[in-house]
Amino acid sequence: MLHPDLVTRDYQDIREAILNKADALNELTRSVHSLTGEKGAHDGQWSKTIERVQTLLRSETLRVAVIGPIKSGKSTFVNAFLQGDHLKRGAGVITSIVTRIRRGDTPTATLYFKSWDDINKEIQHACAIFPDAARLQRQEPFDLRRSKDRRDLRKDLEALSTDQLITRSGRNADSVLLFSYLDGYDRAKDYISADGETHTFSADDFADHRQFSGSDNLSVYLKDILLTVDATTLTEYMEVADCQGSDSTNPRHLAMIQDYLMVTHLIVYVISSRTGLRRADIRFLAMIKQMGIMDNILFVINVDFGEHDDLADLERLLERIKADLALVKSDAQIYSFSALFKLFRSIEAALPEKEKARFQLWRQEPELAAFSEKAALGFNEAFHRRLTDERYPLLLANHIGRLDLVAGGVGNWAKMQQELLQSDKSKIDAVRAGIRKERAKIDNLSRMIRSTLNGAVETIKQEMHPVVDHFFDASSGPVLPETIKFISRYALSEAEFDTDADNTFSAALYHQFELFKQALDRHMAEGVNPRVTRFLKEQEKIVLDRLGTIAGPYDAMVQEVFEAYNAMLVEHDLTPLNSRREPQSLQIETIRSVFGIRPPAASVSMNYTAKIRGESWAHFGAYSMGDWFRKVFRKKETDPLKKRRKALQHGLARMKKETEQSMRGHFVDFRETVKFQYLFKLIDAAANMVHQQLMAQFDAHQSDLGAIADIMRDRRLDRKSTLEELDKFEFQARYLSEQLNNIKTRLTNMAKSTMPS
Repeated sequence: MLHPDLVTRDYQDIREAILNKADALNELTRSVHSLTGEKGAHDGQWSKTIERVQTLLRSETLRVAVIGPIKSGKSTFVNAFLQGDHLKRGAGVITSIVTRIRRGDTPTATLYFKSWDDINKEIQHACAIFPDAARLQRQEPFDLRRSKDRRDLRKDLEALSTDQLITRSGRNADSVLLFSYLDGYDRAKDYISADGETHTFSADDFADHRQFSGSDNLSVYLKDILLTVDATTLTEYMEVADCQGSDSTNPRHLAMIQDYLMVTHLIVYVISSRTGLRRADIRFLAMIKQMGIMDNILFVINVDFGEHDDLADLERLLERIKADLALVKSDAQIYSFSALFKLFRSIEAALPEKEKARFQLWRQEPELAAFSEKAALGFNEAFHRRLTDERYPLLLANHIGRLDLVAGGVGNWAKMQQELLQSDKSKIDAVRAGIRKERAKIDNLSRMIRSTLNGAVETIKQEMHPVVDHFFDASSGPVLPETIKFISRYALSEAEFDTDADNTFSAALYHQFELFKQALDRHMAEGVNPRVTRFLKEQEKIVLDRLGTIAGPYDAMVQEVFEAYNAMLVEHDLTPLNSRREPQSLQIETIRSVFGIRPPAASVSMNYTAKIRGESWAHFGAYSMGDWFRKVFRKKETDPLKKRRKALQHGLARMKKETEQSMRGHFVDFRETVKFQYLFKLIDAAANMVHQQLMAQFDAHQSDLGAIADIMRDRRLDRKSTLEELDKFEFQARYLSEQLNNIKTRLTNMAKSTMPS
């Protein structure tokens, strides 16, 4: 078996070798085009195929998500993997940003900023913090660019009480968002536009990007960050993402992590040995299991040497963590090592004196150090094996097959043009007549396949339509009824009500509203989104299986027509076409990339209306008016707390009713998005891909075999030099085909070598 550190690099070399052959093949087709002009070779289709392969090879990325709770050492782990201090360690920044890292020649940071519309919508949504309903009933929408709106917003925020700004779990998330937007406005405004902007920090100003990623006031303006670093452990087809804490109190952060996990090939879950596995970890891992992606996960227990007296003490803790993990995943792959020790070892020469002393102190614990290093090597082996399993070799093999078809097409075309140049006009005319006859068969077969696929597409859509409708159905589906049940069962918190006894009714009502909103957002992030993800993956598999079954019988028909085409060529004493073809498999990642399809976002936002709070105020006013009448008629006044509780209960009931109606409408919209903007587009794209794959052999060889003779007459080309040029084309094409097949052999051997013994 190959050393694990070499495996991924070898795959990178293979990928680069395929790209080099694609470039060489593209140059060859351009040479053919310079000879034939607008007619002769089928170089238009050749160029399209080569360009598609090049695009896919450069865009197909293996994504690794590093997740875990806050302060578990995720950034340190990523730095250790990259063998450099690229990410700020121990930042603890609470932000919704997933920081993606790729390889580049020089350090660069590309920041993707939100648009003004996105920012203003977020602010409008966060204005729910204000108990005063008038805040949500502005005559014109809020616009952060207006100085008056900024002044009014800050004035309103500063008027809020401490109880409104602080919740039991910390600072109110909406108030943090609003203050951050205001405090960061002057610094960030020049980077924002109507459509969203990107800005790149590189070379001397690379470190400046941390002003945005390391500050709440500026990171709030970002929707994405991409870093490129010169790390030898990170190949050009890999992306590592440092995700936010899985225990974040903001459900929207969790939803954004889910969006990234939807397109991730491997997950590394980091657990700190200081804290062990906590309830938040169990909940998050259960969510991953519900998403159907638990098989793609490796666990790293990040060992803190300072927390353990000796190896025996550490091993006792590890056994407890492993026992807890077994409740979620019985066959979990767990690797326990110190990410910081691994990082210090890789950058020892550049360590500051304080950290160098710390590193030397750890080295004086040989048992712990040896244990950590051995586990880190085991993780490296498992990591590289996961990234070089059968999926990626299959993708590369598909690309080799497509390029080999083009090389074969060029070689066959050049060979037959030479043969026809040495024939008389009558033979050329006979060949052209034979080609027209066989092409008619090919065109008929293509139309038949297209018609069958179109019919299959409509059938699959018709069958999937009620399946999607049922999944989002309000009475029998698995997600909306549970959400409605959650809303209906939510009750006023007695403990929280008591803490609001001394607050104004306005503050108490908002507090209940905020608690309800947080609870429902958490339900959506942990209960609904994972089920939607799993459902989408199941439907994707159905699409591929159905279309793959349909394509099977046609594959044999394609071969029959191809053999008839070759028989016609042999009948005219011409060299038959290369019949070698590689089986092509459908891959969801490839279909998405080729046709630009993205799965719907996991985040399901809630839009609360001012009507909820407004009606609560109206009822409270009615209760107050009733007390006034009782006073006038000398009736006993009701208990103020009872009156207050009754108004709050009514406010919560109205809040729940309005929210239920809002969620019903939202699920209808989301259902239609899933159907028409994702699954149905995916079905159409997959059918097009099947058709392309079935007809690829013909596309590579279709050309006017008699065109060179016509061109020679038109341009008065020299026969001898033309034959020499064609002979050179044929040789180059055959040589490229041989090299592509050598790469395929190397790829096959590489895949076998990574299989566990």
